[in-house]
Amino acid sequence: MRLKPSKGLQDFAVTVFARGGAMFFSLATQSVLAWMLGRSGRGEYALCLIFSNLSSAILILGMDWSCNYYISSKKISLNQTVSIAIVNGLVMTILALALLPMLKLLPIEFFQKIGSLSYSASIAWAISLIGFSFAAQIMTGLKCFTHLAILSLSKVCFTFIATAGLLYMTDLEVAAPIFADTASGFLSVLFVLIFVVAKYKYRFELPKFDAVRQFMGYGARFFGGSFGMIANTRLGTILLAFYVEKEQLGIFAQAMAFSALFTTLADMACRIIQPRVASSVNGRPELVISAARIIGLVVLSSGCIFLLFADYLIPVLFSPEFTPMIPLLFILMPGIWIRVIAKTLFPYFNGTNRPGVVSQATIVNLVVNLVLLMVLVEPYGLAGASWATSIAYFVSSAFIFYKINSLTHVNYFKILLPQYSDVGELMRHLNIRRKGESKVSEEMSHAKNS
Repeated sequence: MRLKPSKGLQDFAVTVFARGGAMFFSLATQSVLAWMLGRSGRGEYALCLIFSNLSSAILILGMDWSCNYYISSKKISLNQTVSIAIVNGLVMTILALALLPMLKLLPIEFFQKIGSLSYSASIAWAISLIGFSFAAQIMTGLKCFTHLAILSLSKVCFTFIATAGLLYMTDLEVAAPIFADTASGFLSVLFVLIFVVAKYKYRFELPKFDAVRQFMGYGARFFGGSFGMIANTRLGTILLAFYVEKEQLGIFAQAMAFSALFTTLADMACRIIQPRVASSVNGRPELVISAARIIGLVVLSSGCIFLLFADYLIPVLFSPEFTPMIPLLFILMPGIWIRVIAKTLFPYFNGTNRPGVVSQATIVNLVVNLVLLMVLVEPYGLAGASWATSIAYFVSSAFIFYKINSLTHVNYFKILLPQYSDVGELMRHLNIRRKGESKVSEEMSHAKNS
């Protein structure tokens, strides 16, 4: 009897393909920025990226993940969830337009290193990031991974083409990639709104008080995690902005941006796993841990291969100007490896209504990173910032491993060391079915196998 892949396996295959394409276009965009903007422009772009990301994370208050959880768990209706998201997005947009322009007036070195046009563009960028965050989590909660994969791939492809075009044809410089990504974000939001109306017959409903209370409660518990995850990857660049010029800042920012590409593998796994965990009774720890081990092995092997040929690849990808980032990558990669394993475990906590654990781990990371940065940056510069980031990743990951061990009693070494059964475990949960076989729910299948 011919095997027919389940929707879970199809979601996995499509998401892997789309993420691979997204990583390619992200790398291509980074390459264009490095070659066209140079160290100084790359440093200013990094400051704009930090500003827009942190601003959107603060304004959104973790409520994008509320969309994911309540749509996946079906504890709040789709109409109510999307309506609350739209109202929140509009309120956040008004706040962004009212408050963010005033920050430029502050006598803070961070803001003074951003040009006026770039700063104004970054405010629009922050608003588009808010909208896209809600849109992506709505699609994830609906398990529309094929459409989300196409959307994500189209977004980064559009950003790359628009960035390259604007840099070549205009003198916008740093503002060019910001305008490109802002436009792609707004177009993505429009697509998702049309999609949920057409396929799921979404109709706007006035948000109910109880639904809003639950929605905001979950978001508040996850806020520390969502904000901290962004702050942790940007903290070194923020602090360096007070000590070094934009040229040096550009080198560190490029090293962090490139190493962050490896964490997109963890994001891919989380996107697929999260709805399945939220719809499960026990949170499917076997699935989450198996995925973490597989992602960890992929990152470890690919990272080692890249570092082996870094002397040849970096000058080609980012121009010879950025060869000083190679030693920084050797410092960052061990922390990135342990980070992606821990991050792939996040869906277990988020999907079992324990988002506070992720927030706690992220705050631990933030505090350790900040303390080490204050100690190491001034004497050791870029290398000190890299060591602070890597060590903080190890400490926060150890906290995540402790928490999942206390809840599931899985041995620490089993969390880290890949096993032959990992692929089989992943396939079992993604549920490959025979053609013509009656479909049973994933939860019944899991219970039977347990």
